[in-house]
Amino acid sequence: MEVSTKHSQKNSPRSLAEAMDPMLRSEGSKSNLSRKDRRSLDSRWPSGRSFKMSEELLEYEGQNVLPISNTLVPENSLPWVVKFDTQSMNGIQRLALEISAFHAYMASTPKEKVARKAVIDQLTNLTRETLPDFKLELFGSERTNLSLATSDLDFRLFKPEQGSESLPQKAPRYKERKQWTVQLQKLHADIRRSGPYMLCNFRHARYPLISLQHRDSGIDIQVVLANDTALSREYVKKYLDEYPGLRELFSTIKVMFDVRGLSDVFRGGLGSYSLFMMAVASLKHMPHIQPNDLAQQLLSFLNFWASFDTYQLGISIEPAELFAKSSKTIATKAQKEKLDDTLQGRLKMGQVDIAQPYLLCLQDPAEATNDLGKKGFGIKHIQKTFMTLEKELRKDLQENTRASLLAPLVGSSYVLFKNRRKKMEEYGSSNEGNFN
Repeated sequence: MEVSTKHSQKNSPRSLAEAMDPMLRSEGSKSNLSRKDRRSLDSRWPSGRSFKMSEELLEYEGQNVLPISNTLVPENSLPWVVKFDTQSMNGIQRLALEISAFHAYMASTPKEKVARKAVIDQLTNLTRETLPDFKLELFGSERTNLSLATSDLDFRLFKPEQGSESLPQKAPRYKERKQWTVQLQKLHADIRRSGPYMLCNFRHARYPLISLQHRDSGIDIQVVLANDTALSREYVKKYLDEYPGLRELFSTIKVMFDVRGLSDVFRGGLGSYSLFMMAVASLKHMPHIQPNDLAQQLLSFLNFWASFDTYQLGISIEPAELFAKSSKTIATKAQKEKLDDTLQGRLKMGQVDIAQPYLLCLQDPAEATNDLGKKGFGIKHIQKTFMTLEKELRKDLQENTRASLLAPLVGSSYVLFKNRRKKMEEYGSSNEGNFN
């Protein structure tokens, strides 16, 4: 008996997964365009016809993205749930306490810290043997102390003489990138040959990288040919000092993204640094929220970004301003030279991508020409998810009967990360003697 090809494709595991997870469909991605379509949209001065064409090709409707794991546990058994009675605490008070408790739960335990340190040392030693002229250094959340127990380890591979002269906004020149990519591929080959790692892949990108997983601990790792991030780290530290509750707020938002696959930049999601700056932007642009009011900060974050008009507006943090996006910006060289770095950055990033006019335009405070939202083509799904979660959270706050107010946002993380954290704990236990 023959099976219809159309029917089998429609009901394939891939199709069913895409039906449940809109991020898998990569809606809004230019990879969905044919070469002909890309050429037709690659115009410096887009016409009305080009805009109409772009809407037909890459426009989509945002959908609420559900957590990857649909395995549920009783909410009152979640380890971060705050015991309460409705007479002693209102919903806002409970939510603030639960955000703090969740942040503490997601922090690395002593054994998980040992596991992470062991993996860092192991990969550093392998790199030193393979590429003695290069240096491997941590960056990202592990370096800024924003990492969670489940966070990736991000390493920057560079030549010591490169130092801090590499500006954050500039990728290495083609000749340098080609030379260094060869060395990164050499490291990739040695990592694959060594026993401790699995799922080792090389990705060609503006900043080439190796993604891998440590076999015994389950820790995910990235090694990137990235520029120095010292200035970005300074801004992260500045905002953490300015907003006492920012660390707790970020932990909740980050896990909310992770459990839905919204942190995967290769699927149109937003990375940790972009997400951190989104949290800062919502605080900067809503100064009436008290710096330590965790519950209102979370509600304001969801509301601010759910309703933000990404078609018409761009947003900056330093200074905290909104600016208009434009389909056509004409400025002479002399006029551009009179603009400061911030305004020049806006002039560049504020020009609408006619194929993706809905992209978030978020100016990086550490580098005015860096748009932190330009790769996040899944932003419409993200905004719809924010809208759905905010509505549910406000309802639960009013009723104040739900065991866990954070359950709709991060409740699935317990099941999703439980075995992974257990594996990390076991690896940490086996290495404790090496760090005493």
